[in-house]
Amino acid sequence: MVSNIRDTLADEVTQTLPYSARPLMRALIFGQRTALKPQHLSIFSRTGTSHFLAMAGIHIAMLVALAFWFLRRLILLRTRVLIALLLCFVYLVVSGTPVTLLRSLTIAFILLLGLLLQRKGDLLNSVGAAAVVVLALDPAQLFLPGFHLSFVTFTAVAVSYPLFCRLFLQKHRLVLALKGYPPGYEPPLETVRRRLHEVIFFSAVASVASAPLLAFHFGSIPLIAVVANAILFPLFYLALAFGFVTLFAFPFGL
Repeated sequence: MVSNIRDTLADEVTQTLPYSARPLMRALIFGQRTALKPQHLSIFSRTGTSHFLAMAGIHIAMLVALAFWFLRRLILLRTRVLIALLLCFVYLVVSGTPVTLLRSLTIAFILLLGLLLQRKGDLLNSVGAAAVVVLALDPAQLFLPGFHLSFVTFTAVAVSYPLFCRLFLQKHRLVLALKGYPPGYEPPLETVRRRLHEVIFFSAVASVASAPLLAFHFGSIPLIAVVANAILFPLFYLALAFGFVTLFAFPFGL
């Protein structure tokens, strides 16, 4: 039944796309790689961009962000959080409960719970809690490459975030203030510039952190990964947003 629902939703999301683009969109939104040609999968693997085909943190972050944005003027924060978590849980079930998505949903739940309780979330504690949940459900995950790569790269990103704030964000805010922009306002071009810096920095962090594991498990290190991720991430972000907006509209017949 779940697979039938997933196939129906995947067909709905991809029906307006060119036929050649549909397998890729199904893989991006629902992790369905079976329709992708082997040569396409090989390209993702060689360039270190296979994680775009793995349902993970960016999917949960996008769902939460879209839910908050669409409901921002309609309901209270508590209700928005509950609706966002409900959407994420439904997405997890419909997608077949992949371990990467379960990990990300656990982290999102802890951070959003802190928001409800008006407490600052801690990424490292959230990552640790996610690891405990995943291993409690399936202890064999401890020996799988995907588990190692997921948690090592996520931990590296969480640890490096304060460094990114010191190296760039503080300077970025100072530059905006010196240009005379009011606090909290960021021009669109400056937003694009900041996002680009984020993509490059965290792609580099993830690539360096995962390199030893890639060499150990697969015998290769994709040196082009940082550049490839910086180029593909904005396109992936837009494709994911399109897919989720289509899913939101589907129950209303839009």
